[in-house]
Amino acid sequence: MLQTIVETLPGFPLLCFQLPNHGTLQDIYNQTRQRCAALSDKEFSFLLNGRKVENDTCLLSKDGFPLLLKLHVPLLGGKGGFGEVLKAQGQKMSAKKSTNVDDCRDLNGKRIREQREQEEVLEYLKQEPERKRELEERKRKKLEKHLKEPNTKRAWN
Repeated sequence: MLQTIVETLPGFPLLCFQLPNHGTLQDIYNQTRQRCAALSDKEFSFLLNGRKVENDTCLLSKDGFPLLLKLHVPLLGGKGGFGEVLKAQGQKMSAKKSTNVDDCRDLNGKRIREQREQEEVLEYLKQEPERKRELEERKRKKLEKHLKEPNTKRAWN
């Protein structure tokens, strides 16, 4: 007889049963389904030494020790929530809308940045005579101020 111990899910008791020496994995499946009603319609498999036991695996016990199997029930579906993460990122991206359109082109194919720069240069050139006049005025006032005031600094000979 082949003594078999099946470690079930956490919180559930171990399943122990005896199989004939020529017992198959299908016998273990049937015994497990009979003893654990919650698994009657579920897909499950067994792990032996951390590896999945295939249907054609020879089940032998070493030196009369019981065969220790671990019940593995796969969870259906994925981790989930990935769609929500993408949705949240999309909302963040739409909240950060840029108003910078300098690299865009107008209908004639010119960059908008270049057009703005041209407008700024034209405005600067329009104000050029005003700036020159103000500069000359400041220089003239400074010169008049120095001419009116006597030199109070002591000259060293």
